[in-house]
This record gives sequence, C-alpha cells and structure tokens, in this order.
Amino acid sequence: MGGMANPAPFAPLVTLASHLIRSQYTSSINKAVQDGEPLPATFETFKDEKEPTHERTLLKEKFELPQEAFDFFTNNEIFKDVFSHNFAIEHFGKALAHLCFNNYKFSKRIC
Repeated sequence: MGGMANPAPFAPLVTLASHLIRSQYTSSINKAVQDGEPLPATFETFKDEKEPTHERTLLKEKFELPQEAFDFFTNNEIFKDVFSHNFAIEHFGKALAHLCFNNYKFSKRIC
C-alpha cells in the first residue's frame, strides 16, 4: 500500500497564479510610480480583442495585490513544491521578479 503518490499536475495553477500576480500592483510598485519611476517590465499584458489595434495592454483597472496573496505565493512550502516538481518554474520566476521590484527585503530573502 505505502509508496509515493504521483504529485498532482499543478503547473497550470502555478501559471494562472503567476499571471494574476503579474497583473497587480504591489506597495513597492505603487511607491515607485508615485516617485515618477516607470512601471516594471514584469507586468503581464493582454490582448484586448475589442480594441481595433489588438495591441497588448495592461489591465484597464488597477488592482493592488493583497498581502495575503503575497504571503501565500511566497510561502516556503509553495516555493519548494514548485521547484522540486518543476511546476511552471519560468512563470513562477517571472512572478517572483515582479514581487521583487523595489522590494529589497523580499529580494534578499529569496536569493
């Protein structure tokens, strides 16, 4: 009976969470924008099929990432599972880069 169960394929969930993270502002991004800095290149852009140019744009509404979402996404167990099971590591890394923007304390923690 015992043995190792196959890990659930969480890569699509990690990809979705990563895209959602990269669509939102953080307190450090808000501060940077208030100080006149440009938005980080880590923001996720989307095609708006209703726009005639079909150019990729940011979400029209500005959302700030809740601290609970930040804490969940950066939880050590989530971090370990994503990397040990190869769950959409590239997307996860882009989301972490987005969260690290001007957040030196967090950047040091994950490096």
